This record gives sequence, C-alpha cells and structure tokens, in this order.
Amino acid sequence: MKNHVNELAVQAANYLGKGVKKPRFKTPTKNKVKNRILMAVLYGTNTKISELAEQIGVTRRAAIAWIYESNPSVANQAKIAEVLNFPKEVLFYEHSGQEKIEIPFESVVHQGFLGDKIKNVILAGLMIVHNINHPDLAEYLGYSRALFRPHLHEGRIPPDEIQDQVCKFFKIPPHILYNQDLFGEVNFSAKEFRPYFRHGIRKSRK
Repeated sequence: MKNHVNELAVQAANYLGKGVKKPRFKTPTKNKVKNRILMAVLYGTNTKISELAEQIGVTRRAAIAWIYESNPSVANQAKIAEVLNFPKEVLFYEHSGQEKIEIPFESVVHQGFLGDKIKNVILAGLMIVHNINHPDLAEYLGYSRALFRPHLHEGRIPPDEIQDQVCKFFKIPPHILYNQDLFGEVNFSAKEFRPYFRHGIRKSRK
C-alpha cells in the first residue's frame, strides 16, 4: 500500500495531551499549522498528542512542534508513520500548511458526527482542524447538507466533480483526500472525543 501511495504522491506533487483540562493543540484559527494532515490524522483517530509523543519517545512539546513549526527528523517521520499506520509521504506532504486556507462562511464543527464509525479519517480530521460542520461545507459547495455523511462514514468516493471541489477547498490532492488505500475504520463516540478547542465545538443534541 505504501509503495502505491508513494507513486501517487510523486505524480501529484504539483497538485495545487491526554489532559482533560488542556487543549490538545493550540487553537488553529490563531496559529499557523505546519502540518494539517498529521493534525487531521491525530484528530480523526482520536489520538492524543501526548500519546504520540510517548510512543515516539519525545516530549509533548516536541510533538506539538511537529504540528506548528517544522517537520520531525527523517527517523522520527518513519516512527510516526509506523505508529499511525499512514505513509510518511502522506503525513508529511509538503503542501499541507493552512496558511492560505480561508473559510468563507460561518461554521462550528458538530461533534455528533463522531458517533458513527469514521472511514475517511483525513477528511474527518480536516473538518475538525478547520472547525467546519460538514453540512455547512456541503451547502456552501452547492449540494445537499447530507453530502459528506457517506464519504466520512462509509468511505464512498464521490464523482470527480465533487472530489475536485473538495480538494481545491482544502488544498489537498485527491490521492490523499479520497484514496481508499488510506481509509480505515475508526470507532469512538462523541463522548470519548475530547474537544481540541476551548471554544466552538457544539455537542450533539441527540
């Protein structure tokens, strides 16, 4: 799988704390993110930054720096890829910064969508990274508000036209955002999810 993803990455290179009282990361709206994909995978798998740091053998502060400041060493990239079971070429895709990402509509991520299994981990994680309620994004793109549910929870691949719109919005190429080789089956409830932001995330009304 990793070799296949690596080949796709080369072809598309020019496309485009466990602590309850502490946020896992700094608030993305106020801090530039060096690596949105790594952050999205941590979100999408409900992996705490402190857990990753412990498994790699570094401090929590060092792990946070991988999100906001600079990529880890080549050796640590390999370790992170093994721990998260994602190719390092995907986790550390060179164009994954969010500096030019703008959200042209008001939205607050709704943690209720975490109540079902997550198949497209990266897409789910990006919704949280950017604090987007996925029905709001669907509506902004001109589709039904239920557009993303089968993408997130069933791993369905949308038509090329929709893929292109979503990938351009997030500035992440389809070989990463809609690659079935990268899909998983992550199960955790909204109650098990510890919000990353001190503000903004709405609780499910269910």
